[in-house]
Amino acid sequence: MKKIIILTLVALLIYIPLSAQQEGAKAPADVKGSKTQEPASKQDTKKSLEEERLGIVKADIQKELEQLRKLKKEIEELQKLFEQKVEQKEVEYLAQIAKIYESMQPEEAARRLERLDDDTAVTIIVTLKPKTAGRILAQIEEARAATLSKKILARTKVKQEKPTP
Repeated sequence: MKKIIILTLVALLIYIPLSAQQEGAKAPADVKGSKTQEPASKQDTKKSLEEERLGIVKADIQKELEQLRKLKKEIEELQKLFEQKVEQKEVEYLAQIAKIYESMQPEEAARRLERLDDDTAVTIIVTLKPKTAGRILAQIEEARAATLSKKILARTKVKQEKPTP
């Protein structure tokens, strides 16, 4: 008799959870079905809200793009101004160096220029007054003076061919 009662209880324990699972499985299916069958006006409202949100986001992005463009333009202008100032300082320093070489005796200036690389020497010589440059070049060893003269001519041609802004 105990066995029958135990088997009955076990059967009830198994049956009750199974029936509850079947009812639970039906309920979500009903809920899902009701969601897909929303009224058209509710779907239109959701769609218009989504479009409105997208419009707002698009407008925000456009504003940020415009701000970035303005910043880029401002940075470019500042960069040009900086480059102009750097170039101006370079010209000032070169003029100072030229004055220093002009104040030297030609022999002393020639000895110093001979120790410099060709490009630096040419840059300095081109900056000097022609008469001073000639006196200094006359004191430089002939082969080096010829090389520097050729480079001076090449640089002069480049400047003449360069279009003026």
